[in-house]
Amino acid sequence: MVFSMSNLFNKIKELTEEIQYAVSFEPYECAWYQTEDEIYWNTDSNLEELYDGNGSTYSGELIEGTHIQDGCYFVNLDNGCGQTITRVFLENLEVDYGDLEEMFDE
Repeated sequence: MVFSMSNLFNKIKELTEEIQYAVSFEPYECAWYQTEDEIYWNTDSNLEELYDGNGSTYSGELIEGTHIQDGCYFVNLDNGCGQTITRVFLENLEVDYGDLEEMFDE
């Protein structure tokens, strides 16, 4: 998958790599899609696994809305314990779920 990172995404990535502390803010350079109330991503950008929910596919419940800025897609998720975590995805790596269905639905 060919993509270019935004300047803002690079800054976020550098900052999170520099922080020597566990933070609830993390950038992801991978394929992802969003439903009405959840976001799904596969850290290997494996589209078949993303569709099936297998392998390195993760998801989170969306809370507090989303934000797009400089090619970055910001989401606040519930970590399952009532705490908010923020994830940043590259906007241009979003995958349409309908396209995944066409590719992999048997």
